[in-house]
Amino acid sequence: MAETHEPRTGRVAAIALSALLLLFIGRVAAQLWQYFWPTDALPPFAQWQSGSLPYSVLVPAQLVIIAVSLWVIAAISRGKLGRYRRTGNALLALGVVYFAFMIFRLIAGFTFLKDVPFFAAPLPTMFHYVLATMLIIVGAHLRRAEA
Repeated sequence: MAETHEPRTGRVAAIALSALLLLFIGRVAAQLWQYFWPTDALPPFAQWQSGSLPYSVLVPAQLVIIAVSLWVIAAISRGKLGRYRRTGNALLALGVVYFAFMIFRLIAGFTFLKDVPFFAAPLPTMFHYVLATMLIIVGAHLRRAEA
C-alpha cells in the first residue's frame, strides 16, 4: 500500500517545489528588471538585496540555484530521485535552521538590528524563506521511510 502513495508524494513535492521556484524566479527577474529598467511598479533595486553579496556574484548564484532546482524537480517528477535518508536528514535540518535564522533576521531587522543593512532588508529575507522551504521539502522527500 505504501508504494501506491509514492508517486503521489513525488507529485506533491514537485508541485510545491515548482510553485516555490516560480516565486524565486519572479524575485530574480524583478530585481534584474529593476537593475536594467527601473520602474515604480516594483520596490527599488536596493531593497531586493541586503548587500552581503555584490550583484555580479548574486545573479550567477541565483541562476545556479534555479538550474539545480529544475534538475531536482524533474528528478522527483520522474521518480528518479530515490531515498537518501542521511542526505534528506541533513537537508531537512539545514532547511529548518535556515528558516529559523530567517525568522530571527526578520525580527532583528525590525527591532534591535534595524540599523544593520543585512538585517534591515525584509524583502530578501522573504525569499530566503522560499529557499529554506525548498530545502525542507527536498529533505523530507529524500528521507521518507522505506516501506
